[in-house]
Amino acid sequence: MSWDYNSVGKSIVKLLSGVSGLNSRVYPMILPQGCIMPAAWYQLISLLPTDVKETTSKIDICHIQISVFDTTYSSVNTLAGGIRTALDGYSGESEGVTIDSIVFSDETDLFEQDTLLFHKAQDYFIRIKN
Repeated sequence: MSWDYNSVGKSIVKLLSGVSGLNSRVYPMILPQGCIMPAAWYQLISLLPTDVKETTSKIDICHIQISVFDTTYSSVNTLAGGIRTALDGYSGESEGVTIDSIVFSDETDLFEQDTLLFHKAQDYFIRIKN
């Protein structure tokens, strides 16, 4: 594998840097305590190599979840739309990672009772060239 998880995370942060309202508040796995809203986090759900008979995988598929949080349902939906626009269909080089494609998979509405924040989780499959 010619890429690493930190580079993939940096790629996600860079690709989401243009999403209006997030202002680069995109973090790995968890939001920092006292974080200004809106904000988002990302996590690796799974890593699937493509099957190749006689050599190592030429493409790895990362299942990534992006979660966005804010104080209103309307804002979370707007931000989720911006995230999808930034990621879905992307291909290119970012932070040293060669991304073959990013494909939107699904989305779920959630509410965090303890923080009273609306939360939308989106799943993507990122095909990364090795």
